[in-house]
Amino acid sequence: MGKPNGDRARTWAGLWSVIVGLAVLGILVFFAMLWLRDDQVELAGIIGAIASPIVAVVSAYLGLKIGTEPAATAQATREETNKHLMAILADLPPDQATRYIQMLNLPSPPTSLPPR
Repeated sequence: MGKPNGDRARTWAGLWSVIVGLAVLGILVFFAMLWLRDDQVELAGIIGAIASPIVAVVSAYLGLKIGTEPAATAQATREETNKHLMAILADLPPDQATRYIQMLNLPSPPTSLPPR
């Protein structure tokens, strides 16, 4: 089961953004080292100033990417499990099903039986 094209395109765009960000960071650090090879204190300050925003953006992207995918998967799994559970409860006699529905704190399933 593959991802929809929109999700796949967004994933690739994010991946390329991370790669480009890290490449730019590497190039800027390289030129800063060439330019300031004699002043290590200033070099450290400039590299920190260059690296901090790029690393923050890359880390935020990866954190959001990693955090949202399991949540979506968990929600889909929860909904599928609830459907299966309701199907199982529908096969039980009404008094047993009611007991389990109350015990599991589930919403009452729709019934085709007329009310008593």
